Amino acid sequence: MPNTISATTGERYYSGDWDTNIAPLVKALNVGSGKMNSIDAATILRFQEYADRLIDGKLQSLYVVPLARYRIYNRSTGLSGYSGYFVLTYPGQVQEAARYLVAGLLMKAEYQQLDSNTNEAVQNYIDYAMTILEEIRAVTIRLEGQTLRPDISAFMPQGVMPFVRPEPPRTV
Repeated sequence: MPNTISATTGERYYSGDWDTNIAPLVKALNVGSGKMNSIDAATILRFQEYADRLIDGKLQSLYVVPLARYRIYNRSTGLSGYSGYFVLTYPGQVQEAARYLVAGLLMKAEYQQLDSNTNEAVQNYIDYAMTILEEIRAVTIRLEGQTLRPDISAFMPQGVMPFVRPEPPRTV
């Protein structure tokens, strides 16, 4: 449906494609297919951009933003046998937070006349996304493939420097 490239950064949105990533979350709330068809592409892009800038604002104290996509090896087997290829992706926690944030903010803004159960579910989407972002900021979750800010120095006093957990060894 809409473009998946951010006008601000020139990179893909953290939430990804509307049809495959966000629309199923919105449909899970049973708003009605007629109401979902009334959402235009410009509105979706506006909320995707807003969610990306919100995520960047929350994570800029620890990571270089905008976050970079990193390469992972995708193992796929087809009829011709084993073939693998590299794909570029954002960390899974950021993608999940962005999807729930876009879906929740879109539903909250566009469908304000929903019943109380649906409003509670929409708020749970937003709260879940913010919980993920707070766990990343508290460094209980380390983002794979991302660069920590360069101003985090080895010469800082321990009380000032954020605690970074060591990464487990990678297996190839």
